[in-house]
Amino acid sequence: MAALSCSRSLCLRTAHPPAVAARDRILAVRPSGRSTTRRLGLFHVFSDEDRRRYVEGLATVLKPGGRLFLMCFSDEEPGTQGPRRVTKKELYDAFATGWVIESVEPSRYEVRPDLKDLSFSEGGPKAWFVVVRRTGV
Repeated sequence: MAALSCSRSLCLRTAHPPAVAARDRILAVRPSGRSTTRRLGLFHVFSDEDRRRYVEGLATVLKPGGRLFLMCFSDEEPGTQGPRRVTKKELYDAFATGWVIESVEPSRYEVRPDLKDLSFSEGGPKAWFVVVRRTGV
């Protein structure tokens, strides 16, 4: 599995270890009282249990009313290459308590042109761009 670097149009980068390091940092977040944060290219690498821990951690980082901008691989991307696909239902389930999903929009990741051995949909892997607001419950 390739690790992903974050931007509005994500580029596939290197091997798995950086994604693991990023995941471990996110799962051990410290309170900060932010009003916005963005996590692009990370949610889809988590197991179900780690997703639960991730969302709990985000609640300590974002103050009530704060927004999370999240981008993840979509279940609409065919094939099995790349990270786990995420359904809209999984997004709504993950943020069911203490959060409101304001929007889930189709988007695309940009693949580095030198990664010729990867095969995704024309135009780049399909993704979800999600805006989630913390309600504070």
